[in-house]
Amino acid sequence: MLTFFEWLTVISFLLSSYLSLNKIYNSRVRVDIDNVSIHKGSNIFYLQFIINNRSSESAAITDVHISQKDNNAIAKAALYEKKIYYNINKTNGVANYKTEIVSNKLPVNLTPKSATTILLSFPLIEDELLKFNDGAAILDLKINGKHKTKEIYITSGKYLLEQLQKAATR
Repeated sequence: MLTFFEWLTVISFLLSSYLSLNKIYNSRVRVDIDNVSIHKGSNIFYLQFIINNRSSESAAITDVHISQKDNNAIAKAALYEKKIYYNINKTNGVANYKTEIVSNKLPVNLTPKSATTILLSFPLIEDELLKFNDGAAILDLKINGKHKTKEIYITSGKYLLEQLQKAATR
């Protein structure tokens, strides 16, 4: 028969093992990418998506690429902020305030157990932009050194740009 201290040792071992395994499981990078919208401009792509970090650890997006395999087109996200749209509200000819929408710059930090909307710009020279056709493409995000891919669809519609303009005029 086990003594009180031996039972206490067994219970402590089981509890510490459970907590260690739980910590390892929760610290894995678990992200979901939803609601991807893309706008193809004259010499730039704008990409907006929602990313949900379900991990208990913070994460960082350090690199983003869009590619289409059928025509060998690759675009890399800008490392700096890009002004997408701005609106100057005037009353009696005097500017009251200016609303700006700018893209996120890389790296983007993701707080634990939260969701964030990310807006990225992909500046391209015209020859590279012409390689991208409407249709399927691969979005590749590098998060904490690991790659996460998602299939997206490129369209020439201006839905994303119209939504950003509406947001800037509120």
